[in-house]
Amino acid sequence: MALRKQTSHDKVTVLLEEILDRANMFNALNRVEKNKGCPGIDNLSTSELRSYLKENWIQIKESILLGTYKPKPAKYVLIPKADGKKRQLGIPTVLDRLIQQAILQKLAPIFEPSFRSEEHTSELQSHSDLVCRLLLEK
Repeated sequence: MALRKQTSHDKVTVLLEEILDRANMFNALNRVEKNKGCPGIDNLSTSELRSYLKENWIQIKESILLGTYKPKPAKYVLIPKADGKKRQLGIPTVLDRLIQQAILQKLAPIFEPSFRSEEHTSELQSHSDLVCRLLLEK
């Protein structure tokens, strides 16, 4: 019996399964709850997230694996800058923050060695954000 070569689709599926692993998701949930933060456009707070997941996780996980999960638009607020001007801040939903955190926890060890210096820290975050979007829009 010949071994089948692993395709990029297979590799993405394996990575998604690692990201959605129970232990990784609980670590991400604990991190999101600890960070708190404001609710996104759906008004779901970090304190409500755990109970929301108990009721909806199976469908959410399935939609991510099937590639049908769509992150919600960010809620935008204006925040003051030191110079008196204001800038827009995008606030993702807590569910999207959870999924982003879970992805980051698995991707950071892969990408971090390439971006060790401080000058590349924001570049790592940009890459992580991009990969998060690409994986979720699969």
